[in-house]
Amino acid sequence: DSQQAIIEKLLPPSFDIMLIKELLAALDRQNILALLSGMFNECQIILTSQNNFRLKAAINCLLRLMYPFHWQHTLVPLLPRSCVGMLSLKSPYIIAVNQFVFPSCIDLIPPKAIVAFLDHNQIRIRPGTFTAFPPQIKNRLSTAIQQFRVMLFRSLVTNKDPYAEGADKKLMRSGSLTTKATGSQRSGGDIQVKITGPTEEPTSVKSTRLATAVGSTNSSRRFGSPVARPEMSLQILKQHFLDCFVSLFYKFRLNWTGNPKQPLDVRGFLRLTKPEYRMFVRRFVRTKAFGNFIELRANLSIEQHSPSYVFDEMVYRKIYDKYLKIRSLQSATKTGKMLCQKGKGRWKMRSVEILQNHLNVYKYNKRKGAKYTRLLKSGWFQIDIHKAVGNNNNYFSFELRNVWETQKDDSTLTFRVTSEKERQEWVKAINVRIMDSHLKLSYEFVVNKLGPRFAGSNDEMVAIMPKQKQTIPRPG
Repeated sequence: DSQQAIIEKLLPPSFDIMLIKELLAALDRQNILALLSGMFNECQIILTSQNNFRLKAAINCLLRLMYPFHWQHTLVPLLPRSCVGMLSLKSPYIIAVNQFVFPSCIDLIPPKAIVAFLDHNQIRIRPGTFTAFPPQIKNRLSTAIQQFRVMLFRSLVTNKDPYAEGADKKLMRSGSLTTKATGSQRSGGDIQVKITGPTEEPTSVKSTRLATAVGSTNSSRRFGSPVARPEMSLQILKQHFLDCFVSLFYKFRLNWTGNPKQPLDVRGFLRLTKPEYRMFVRRFVRTKAFGNFIELRANLSIEQHSPSYVFDEMVYRKIYDKYLKIRSLQSATKTGKMLCQKGKGRWKMRSVEILQNHLNVYKYNKRKGAKYTRLLKSGWFQIDIHKAVGNNNNYFSFELRNVWETQKDDSTLTFRVTSEKERQEWVKAINVRIMDSHLKLSYEFVVNKLGPRFAGSNDEMVAIMPKQKQTIPRPG
């Protein structure tokens, strides 16, 4: 029974179109993401409305949007008048209160609690209550909700659904199809003001296209076509949310073997996380939701993995694709001409080559050998990106320096290229070779455990990515 309960929690939840339509009619995308951020931070959340069905629909949908994570604290779908004292709890909770009961319990609401007024599309948040989603993730989720909102209501109106038609006209009259974010929301920081009703112009349906589902090749069908039905729109919304959560948390598998006796290396996980994601992830890994997420997967090894576990399937696929990319970049030779500066010397045009794990800089050509070379070891070097200063807007610089040197000396090499794309290619080629050796072993460990369903046999891997046997020129 316990094993069956674990499997059920690993499977993606099912959504009800009527419930999520009720949530979208009550709150705009910014307020939905604000509540979802509060749930990921395990805050105290209070929902109030005159309609009990709207309260239950909002809680139901928000809990399902958290997948693959689960709420681990107090949850009250509808608070009776006799239990209003629960609002003064110090632990995290999600409590729904009817609007007629709400005035009698205002004094019991904690100062840092998040209060959502579903009938007025407003949320009261105190500054610093939680850490918001990273700006990049927040923009992707906001776009997904807006696309789904337009697809859902327009497709239902096209299908002559009386309820949807009335709801859509009501939304158009109130202008709540889209909302205008405040300054603090656009900057990606914590929400510090009350989020009011919508002020944006409604999105033009003629210019809006159906989002492309994973594995689909047709992305040009307009709303009202047979494919733009509510069930398809809902699948696209869930896929967008899962893509964002995979981008945030997929590297946890590289720092955890899946053995219950070996805990997750949290420091290593945070070190591998992107800097722009690190603040949010650092806050979330301390929550009970993340602890339950790890505990559920501790009882199932990678070999027991099933394609039905959608989130884990996407995590393994992303790791496998990254592994292929790393292997291909390691075996490729990168050459080009660019301006080079050694230490604090003068800028000179040089021919640069990355061959296996060596970076060679030639004066004119390769006939006389490398003028100087660097052995790209993991943990020895670091790449720094230089921003354009003054009149140097046409130059895109990056610096390769020794992490053991505190000052800029002759071991530091600075390069200038003519485009951002070229700089990204060189930075990727160098970063792959100075990548931490432990991280490379983690990628190989996970890929080998996945088996032939992802990577195929070892012979196939060698055939896909052949090793290049070339001699390394010595400095002349």
